[in-house]
Amino acid sequence: MNQMGIVNQSLVSAFRKLKRAFDVTRTVHRDRMRPMPAAVIEKYHRAIWAIDTLGPVAGGDRRALDELWRNAAHVAENASGADGGAIAADIIATLNDQCERVITEVEKDRERPTWQKQRDFLVGSLRRVRRTSALNDVEHLHFYRKSDQIFSVDMKHPDFRVGYDLWQGLVAETKAAITYALYDNNPCHPRVQYLLTECRKLIWALEAGDVSKLDMYTHSPLHLSKEEHGRVLWEAVREHAAKVIAIAEAAS
Repeated sequence: MNQMGIVNQSLVSAFRKLKRAFDVTRTVHRDRMRPMPAAVIEKYHRAIWAIDTLGPVAGGDRRALDELWRNAAHVAENASGADGGAIAADIIATLNDQCERVITEVEKDRERPTWQKQRDFLVGSLRRVRRTSALNDVEHLHFYRKSDQIFSVDMKHPDFRVGYDLWQGLVAETKAAITYALYDNNPCHPRVQYLLTECRKLIWALEAGDVSKLDMYTHSPLHLSKEEHGRVLWEAVREHAAKVIAIAEAAS
């Protein structure tokens, strides 16, 4: 995937080094003694949603922003000592500026309500789940790469009868969708809550190997082989994602 260059790579490298130095020199600190400001957290999530709309070509920027945020936020939240406050303030200002840059360059129609952006992000994730499960190709996913996995299991899932990388990919993608969609504890808009609920159903079905709670599954009275039964289960996952997308789009 090509790197688009929206996220400042020098900052990513600098905060990677700062995080390593911080862990060596400041081994004693209180966990999250300075929580990130809510406004900056929201801006980070909006930046992630905006980059996500660019598709596979923005994979490098997506990963760069995620790494930048994790390293910088860790140092800012845990900086202690006499200079801790100043360090945190500088880092928070830098994160805010970087996220604002991404939003300015990428986000479409900044005046739209936040819930609509959340909805579009979740629908986009579900589209990738549907496409991946139909084509058996994890390259369509944004938040999973087979090359990043430490262990590669070249065998089929016992229930779904698909490769473990495909199964793991859909679980990782759907979990990431929920993680990046939510940024505070406030009640979600009903249309966003619907999508979150259905994403959680998919995660449960995939992890448990049990699709009985998915709307698009019908138990077959026929005696099926393991391969045939697996195809029926996998189809239920794909069709459930398709149904949720259709409902979300119809309500737009």
